[in-house]
Amino acid sequence: MPTYKTALKSSKPVQKTVLQWTEDSVEALKGCFLCTDWSIFHDLELDEATETVTDYIKFCVDNVIPKKTITHFPNNKPYITKEEFGLDLLHLKSALR
Repeated sequence: MPTYKTALKSSKPVQKTVLQWTEDSVEALKGCFLCTDWSIFHDLELDEATETVTDYIKFCVDNVIPKKTITHFPNNKPYITKEEFGLDLLHLKSALR
């Protein structure tokens, strides 16, 4: 007889770091790019310029955009958003009354 393990017990929760792209953080990132002297990249070769600009953009994003650590459990449904989950709980509570 096969034994069944629930999704919650079959694998461990995974912690993930995500960037929080808010309007304020995007404006701060735009400000970081506006104060950059882009003329220093004109004298570089194409490959070197591409790598340097990409690294600079990553540096700015790491410094300006706030990060948040989330825990993803194996039984979380990826298609249910936070708002939908809240609505489902609201309907469930009203149905139980």
